[in-house]
Amino acid sequence: MGLRLRNASPIARTASVALRDGTQVRIRPLRPADRDLYRRAVDSLSPRTMVLRFGGAKRHLTEREVDHFLDNGRDGREAFVATTVDGTTILAVGRFAPMPTDATVAEVALVVADDWQSRGLGGLMLARLVRCAGQRRYKRLYAQSDVDNKPIAVLLRRHRFHVTSASRGVFEWEAELAPDGRPTPVICDSDRSLSR
Repeated sequence: MGLRLRNASPIARTASVALRDGTQVRIRPLRPADRDLYRRAVDSLSPRTMVLRFGGAKRHLTEREVDHFLDNGRDGREAFVATTVDGTTILAVGRFAPMPTDATVAEVALVVADDWQSRGLGGLMLARLVRCAGQRRYKRLYAQSDVDNKPIAVLLRRHRFHVTSASRGVFEWEAELAPDGRPTPVICDSDRSLSR
């Protein structure tokens, strides 16, 4: 008897998807066995992308940080990667984890390799994050971004996130999830202060 994937969570299966230009990539769960691929992917990020994703002048992750990011599938934490079709290179990483102050809210984070940005991969990854968090019964999603990160602002808005606060160069974003796990439309006055 074969494995049935039709009703499996999107986080639990591998999918081949096409980017806007037709390039095929694979999206699958991030696994502990991905340590070397993950480290290589993070180490290849530009200094600017490192700052935008990890919020500081960080050049490399510590072993403890890598352990933390690879520890998924329990306590409400999930992560997945987009890879080349042959699986030898990680192109993007998306994750969510429950907020320590409210287990009904998941914090989402996303990074796309520099050479793969602006090709539609971030949107595919964020859509998967949103679907999976909804399946895990989270009620809201939370994200942070640098105020200068216009591409992620556009992407978050497309997925119905809205700005809830802005301070010290950081936007805080939220999206309410409907019972079907999809973001509900919410327009906030604070969104109007952002350039569109």
